[in-house]
Amino acid sequence: MTWRTDPSQSCRDWSELEPATRNGILGFIRDAKKIGYTVIVTDTVRTQARQNWLYAQGRTRGGAVVTQTLDSVHLYRRAVDIVVVRGGVARWDLLGELYKKLPPKKYGLELLPWEKPHLQKIGANGTTQRTPASVIAKKLGYTKAFG
Repeated sequence: MTWRTDPSQSCRDWSELEPATRNGILGFIRDAKKIGYTVIVTDTVRTQARQNWLYAQGRTRGGAVVTQTLDSVHLYRRAVDIVVVRGGVARWDLLGELYKKLPPKKYGLELLPWEKPHLQKIGANGTTQRTPASVIAKKLGYTKAFG
């Protein structure tokens, strides 16, 4: 599994997610397909090295900023990043439209207003979505996926 040792590689392994998050996103994707959307997961669980690598993007390595934190819910198996694919093309611009038609809350998931491709288990960053993931994890007894 290259993603465990190479921080430039994303993990797309469903089995790495905690069960409620996995079931929520699988239900969301299934129902999206029923209404004509093809959704793929681009990232599930992350190592700290991967999170650090993503954080550096747009700050020290160049490119767009793709994460706002070094302490992500992905580290605790409770988040995924997704994209809609239409005509063989990744269409992040269609996520807002999809979320209106298929509210993630129905699946036990929530959005981050500042990061549309990200879906996470409801409450994983507290009620304001601003509490560090590690604080909520400690409170709820979650452990990091890797180290």
